[in-house]
Amino acid sequence: MDLTQREEQVLTADDTVGSLGLVFMSLPPLPPPPMIVKHVHEGTWAENAGIGPGCEVLELGGLKVGSMTREEFTQAIKSRPLRIRVQPPNCGAWKQVAHFQKETVRLQFKKVMLQKALRDEHDKVKTELGIDIQAEEDRKNKNNQTKAEILQQRQRVEDQKQQLVAQEAELQKMREKCEVYERETQNRRKAMQAESLYLEKQQAELDRARHEFNEMRKNALEALEKEKQEVAGERKKLEAQKDVTSIAQEERDDLESERHRLQQQSQELLADRATFEAAVEQMKVDLEQQKARLLQERAEMEEDVEEILAQQKELQAQKAKMGSLETDLEKQKAELKAASLHGKA
Repeated sequence: MDLTQREEQVLTADDTVGSLGLVFMSLPPLPPPPMIVKHVHEGTWAENAGIGPGCEVLELGGLKVGSMTREEFTQAIKSRPLRIRVQPPNCGAWKQVAHFQKETVRLQFKKVMLQKALRDEHDKVKTELGIDIQAEEDRKNKNNQTKAEILQQRQRVEDQKQQLVAQEAELQKMREKCEVYERETQNRRKAMQAESLYLEKQQAELDRARHEFNEMRKNALEALEKEKQEVAGERKKLEAQKDVTSIAQEERDDLESERHRLQQQSQELLADRATFEAAVEQMKVDLEQQKARLLQERAEMEEDVEEILAQQKELQAQKAKMGSLETDLEKQKAELKAASLHGKA
């Protein structure tokens, strides 16, 4: 897809974008023509956003570039987020810029040639008038310098040609990328159309199924209502056919059987009550026996405690006696030792 066929875009570079990757033909304050993109670095935000050589930048951060100063441009190009309004390449303007550059190079070259011709004519006039040899040498030196300048001008022209060739190659790459993008867009559009058709088909099937379900529900409700009416009619017929006397007899039989059942339940409850009261009396007897046994055990434990206290007292008395015996023994040892020492003396 040719970039000239694309519509005007408004792009935004957020805080994650460092360098935009754009090189412009000229910077604000702008002379004619407008600010045109000269080169886009590969892998940068501008390339990913679809900006290519030849695109015209109309606004930066809400300000028109035609009325911006150099300070405003520098401040705007560094701010983030940055809102950029870009117009696709204008083929006529792009050709005019290229033609203007070529004319500038041609005029510069023509200027150099005219300067050289003027110097040659000046030297010729000097020679005819008999100017000295030193002047001739100076003229030769100037001619050599002019040749060197011409060579430099030619080298610059060659460099500009190479730059133009590189720009044309970059434009060709951008055209190829745009064509690939156009093909991908067409494929995605076809896929979306197919998906839309599939969704429409699914919606039609869903509507048909909903309609069938509503019909089935309506038929079922009608059949149910009809069955209710038939059942109500049958019930009325049965009620009309019942014998009032037989119904009363059946009710008396039911009451008699219910009275008999209640009597049996009353007898069973009385038997359960007697059993429960006997169990309660037995539990009382058991509790009294357990209470007597616990009192006896408590008395035995108190006797054991008194016996243990008596034994502790006896043990303490024995310990006191043993202490006095040990004291006497120590005294006797001391006396024996003293006597032994006295005998040796």
